[in-house]
Amino acid sequence: MVPFMCAWYIIFGIGIWIANIHRLPDTIAKIFTYAFTPMAAAGGLAGWTVFAAIRYGFARRLFSNEAGLGGVPLAYAHAESDYPGRQGFYGVFEVFMDTIVVCSITVIADIVTNAYIERPDLSSAALAMEAFHRVYGPFAPLVLGIALILFAYTTILTWEFYGETTFTYF
Repeated sequence: MVPFMCAWYIIFGIGIWIANIHRLPDTIAKIFTYAFTPMAAAGGLAGWTVFAAIRYGFARRLFSNEAGLGGVPLAYAHAESDYPGRQGFYGVFEVFMDTIVVCSITVIADIVTNAYIERPDLSSAALAMEAFHRVYGPFAPLVLGIALILFAYTTILTWEFYGETTFTYF
């Protein structure tokens, strides 16, 4: 189910890129240009920014992937594998896929549709919904709804497995 849900989101996210292909080079340039400006450096050093980045970073990390939380070894310990290094590779790949690929698709969709500029009152999932709505119109809730249902369902299954494994251990 996880490969399907990632493919679902990636395909529709890249669809936004394709629909706005004329803005894509400028979007990539904006990302790298604004990431290395003095204003970005000053903002990164501000105390409030650091606090907010840490707080939201931890919150999003826990919902995005659970790297560093310590639960994944429960799943990898139960996996049957002829080579333990393969399990480590899976761990690295899942963090890369989720954090780099899926999150990058979302932020580029936000920028390429200009949703982040025209709707500064939105953030997080609402901003992603606005970007998807600009391309998919009335079908955007269906596209993101299916993705959200799949992400939530697999998260519930995973945490149920972790809870059951931990309970059995105790």
